[in-house]
Amino acid sequence: MFSDYSVEYNGRIIQRLLLWILSFFIVAGVLVLGFLSSPLDDNGHPLLLTPRLAQIVRYHREIRKWAVQLQTIHRSLSEALAHPEQALFEQDQEVNRIYGDLLRIQREVDGTEVPLTMESLNMMMKSTLDDSIAAAQSTAAWVGEPSEAHHLQAKTALEAASEALGRLLINPWLKP
Repeated sequence: MFSDYSVEYNGRIIQRLLLWILSFFIVAGVLVLGFLSSPLDDNGHPLLLTPRLAQIVRYHREIRKWAVQLQTIHRSLSEALAHPEQALFEQDQEVNRIYGDLLRIQREVDGTEVPLTMESLNMMMKSTLDDSIAAAQSTAAWVGEPSEAHHLQAKTALEAASEALGRLLINPWLKP
C-alpha cells in the first residue's frame, strides 16, 4: 500500500517537472523570437513595438527600399543615355522596364499607410518619384525619336531627378 502511494506520488512529480521544463522552453523560445524580430534603436537595444512604432518601422523599411530602387533606376537611365549607339530595341526594352518599375513603386508609395510624422518624407518621396518618372518619359521620347534635343532634355530631366533623390537621401530617416 505504501509503495503504490510512492509510485503515484513520483509519477505526479515527474509530470509536474516535465510540465515546468516544457513551459520554460516555450517561454524561452518566445523570448528569443521576440528578441530576434524586434527592431533596434541607435544603441543596438531592442525597441518595444507599440502599434504606432510598428507602423513607423514598416514605413521606414519601405521608404529605404524605394530609395535604393530609385538609385538603381537612375543608374540604368544614366547608362541608357550614355550609350546612344545601343540597338533601339534594347533601349526600348530597358526604358519600358524602368518605366514599369517606376509605376510599380508609385503604386506601392500611394498604397502605403503613412505615419503622421513621416508625411513630409512621403511628400519628398512622391516628388522624387514624379521627377524620376519624368526622366524616364524623356528618355523614352529620346528612344522614340533619337535627336540631340531629346537627348539633352532626357539628361536634364535625369539630373533634376538625381538632385531630388540626393535631397531625399540626406534625410536622417534614410540612413542605414
